Amino acid sequence: MRVSRSAAGAALAVLAACGGDQSRAGSSGTSSALPKQAVANSGGAPGEPCGRALDAVLRCARTAAQPIVPSDTLPAQTAGTAVVFYVDGSGSMTGYLDQEFAESFSSGTGSVSYRRMLSRLSTLWGPRAEGYSFGTRVVPISARSNQDVIAQLVQTSFYSQTDTRVEDVLDQIAKDSARARVHLIVTDGRRDDGASTMAQYKRVGELARAWAADEPGGAGGGGMFALAVSAAPFRRVSRKFGGCWTSDPSGRTTISCPVYVFAFLPRAAANDVLPVLRGASTRLFVAPAVTDTAIALHVEREGGAQAAALRVQGERAAGQALTLLFGPAPADQGTRPFATELTVEADLGRSAARFSVDDSLAVRLFQARLTTGAPRWAEVRPRDLASAWVKPLAVRVDDDRTGIELRMALRTRAQLEPAAYRVEVLSTGMPAWLGDYESASHGDSTRTFGLSSLFEHLRARPDTTRLFGLYGVVH
Repeated sequence: MRVSRSAAGAALAVLAACGGDQSRAGSSGTSSALPKQAVANSGGAPGEPCGRALDAVLRCARTAAQPIVPSDTLPAQTAGTAVVFYVDGSGSMTGYLDQEFAESFSSGTGSVSYRRMLSRLSTLWGPRAEGYSFGTRVVPISARSNQDVIAQLVQTSFYSQTDTRVEDVLDQIAKDSARARVHLIVTDGRRDDGASTMAQYKRVGELARAWAADEPGGAGGGGMFALAVSAAPFRRVSRKFGGCWTSDPSGRTTISCPVYVFAFLPRAAANDVLPVLRGASTRLFVAPAVTDTAIALHVEREGGAQAAALRVQGERAAGQALTLLFGPAPADQGTRPFATELTVEADLGRSAARFSVDDSLAVRLFQARLTTGAPRWAEVRPRDLASAWVKPLAVRVDDDRTGIELRMALRTRAQLEPAAYRVEVLSTGMPAWLGDYESASHGDSTRTFGLSSLFEHLRARPDTTRLFGLYGVVH
């Protein structure tokens, strides 16, 4: 099941959830929580049946609900990594600036302007930083101090080159085989012809794949790739420079035009670099996606009889397994299913997973019989979703991009054989915002042509990273 992600604010993500099959009556007259196919796939769960007594179900649930280990995480931070920044010096970039320093183009708090982006990025530039302008050629930026660099970059006179040859910059970055420095490319990503644009993003994707594929224990501690984008205010410039454009020939109309930061960085520098990129942009993508155990989960419940039947363990405890136990059904319910809905709120504010909230997200569901031994999980088929006893309904990112909300439904019924479900929320390795910024044709007034080529070459195969998980037990 897929849920569209809206273009505005904290959008809905992709939900690709799987569920359980219809419950079936066994020869003993009891109802099984697992379909026959799932039991066959699991190879049969070890241990003895738990029985339906609440104490026994709780003991078995604690055995089943082991902490879910992060798929990939960040290494310890290393201070003092040198930064090299490359700023697109082509004339099309002047549209992000105005000489009156109007409010919409300012660098104040809350602004998404190009000046604001430069101001935030400059916090990474230490005394060892190197700066270059690129376009038709790569030229060192001559400056006595960080302040002098910013003074140059916010003036239109800096942007006088007539091309955007990102490939020249990529050649320099490729020489850093030890992943020893942070490399930041700031550009509008636009070229005069479609062929050059597609070739450019192919090259970016290939180099990004090389950096993102590094093993953390390899030379230099491994690398990462990040792409930050802001829909910055922009005014039309001379057509000889290309860039975003409007039908207003006066150049007084302000529109939004994407400005990008391509970042190639050592993993050990991620804790310094990624928060700055996130704060300097509207959207962020990181490869590989990373997470940790610093995610705290909270459950928003319904009231009434459903609340009495729901027990929650491991809530708000980062690093522990959240377990939802639902049942038994009230005696007057008969054989009718007894159901509740709830929302699991994942607080990512202190977790590395917050850098992946702008990704398309997926939800996977696994199931197993609840026994006294370790469960043997079997992933449930998508076609069985409608009849799952534990079912993901929707997933969304909150407005400040620091939390994920997972809406879920749980069902039980009299004489239901206890069963365990494991729910995992994953990044699909693709940005959910790609359609908002990419154009299908070259020459679009504001959106970027060829951007998906970057991700096609970055992702040699489908790639998912588990951000967090939880358990549901029905009885």
